[in-house]
Amino acid sequence: MNVAALAADLRAAARRTDHRRLLVLAGERDAGIDAAFDAVEGAQIPDDETTIVSATDGFRFDRVAPTQASELLGTTRTAVIYDAHEDFSPNVLGRLVGTVDGGGLFVLLVPPLDAWPDRSGSFESSLAVPPHSVDDVGGRFRERLVGTLRDHPGVAIVDVDAGTVEHRGDADESPSTRSAPGTPPAGTRRFPAAAYEACLTADQSRALHALEALGDASEGIGDAGEGTSGTRRTASGDTDGERRRAVVVEADRGRGK
Repeated sequence: MNVAALAADLRAAARRTDHRRLLVLAGERDAGIDAAFDAVEGAQIPDDETTIVSATDGFRFDRVAPTQASELLGTTRTAVIYDAHEDFSPNVLGRLVGTVDGGGLFVLLVPPLDAWPDRSGSFESSLAVPPHSVDDVGGRFRERLVGTLRDHPGVAIVDVDAGTVEHRGDADESPSTRSAPGTPPAGTRRFPAAAYEACLTADQSRALHALEALGDASEGIGDAGEGTSGTRRTASGDTDGERRRAVVVEADRGRGK
């Protein structure tokens, strides 16, 4: 297991797309802390651009208690480490992810993933409404989260107890795998070429081309194509028998839509 090298590859992939990457360090806490330090060093992220969110102190990085995580809202960090061993809060997780800059790294420290859904904390207690107990709440959220972590291509998972990399995420992704934008031929578009030249990805080009249907009632209903974002065209009749058109653009959650 070479966490430093994995973190370096993850950050390189993140910087190519200006996206964030998530590194999950699952297992015993102390081993996870050591691995997190190795990851930050391997990704060549300065200490003053790194924040660790943990209930304990004694780190060389800036530390914020989980109960004070909201203080980071509106700030930007290159790396954030969230120690979720003592307690885990989905709200804290959501706040922290948004503080990581594009090209940055989010490191999540958790217990072994197979056992994590069986644990409970303050989040589960907050959902237990009498006469129901924490046991009635169960570990559904954590179970779903673990499944998402294992399925998402932008997430790398390391078992620090076994010393193995369970999933490399898209750390091996080549820059060429990102679809390049294109400009439809002049006879097939209404918008100027400059609008298409401003697109950064093929998804954006397809979405822009689909929007042209709003000005052309004769164009059929179709799909904008495959990708991380998609576009659906719909039409319906109004009281005068004319067709009203709409284009629905779908995109991953995040800043910049």
